Amino acid sequence: MKVRRVDLGPEVVKLLVAQRPPMLWLDRIVGLALDGETPEIHGQRFLSANEPVFAGHFPGLGLMPGMLAMEGLAQCAEALATLLLLRGAGSTDDLLDDLRNLELGATFDPRYDRERDLAFRGRIQAREAERVPSVAGSAKAKFARPVFPGSRLDYVVRLGRRMDHLAHFDLEASVGRELVVHGSFSTARLDGRTWPA
Repeated sequence: MKVRRVDLGPEVVKLLVAQRPPMLWLDRIVGLALDGETPEIHGQRFLSANEPVFAGHFPGLGLMPGMLAMEGLAQCAEALATLLLLRGAGSTDDLLDDLRNLELGATFDPRYDRERDLAFRGRIQAREAERVPSVAGSAKAKFARPVFPGSRLDYVVRLGRRMDHLAHFDLEASVGRELVVHGSFSTARLDGRTWPA
């Protein structure tokens, strides 16, 4: 399955995940593969030296807590699940066009279609009750290298095995070409519904 390059910024991300700053650890979505057995999302987080966490972790040596990288990966997983829900039985191409239109609106691009935006936001609101409320059951992570201010974290999350209301995600985060965190987590939907396919 081929990952399609996309460029969806913070305003689109905020429509797909529940978290808000300072706990929003996903800045951009840059790749999506929604069709096939293993849906996948690629995201990014830019780490400024001005992040509040670096003031206390550690004074004199800014070091990103590894669990915040895991939080960013979990937010990517939430965005992926939301996108699968929004696509439903429809076309991935149509969903990507709707997302690109949202990005055009967020950047004041003259190609922005306001009517399409309103219709898509209506679909998002209509599906709000079906969003994927879930709880992580089992998480495994290996932290390979430290992450410092000024870095860009690149996330890759794959939705693997699904069985009824249970799902398993494989996770990777890297800086440049160096893997800094890899692992997995399993989660269960709290409402007992099956995961979107």
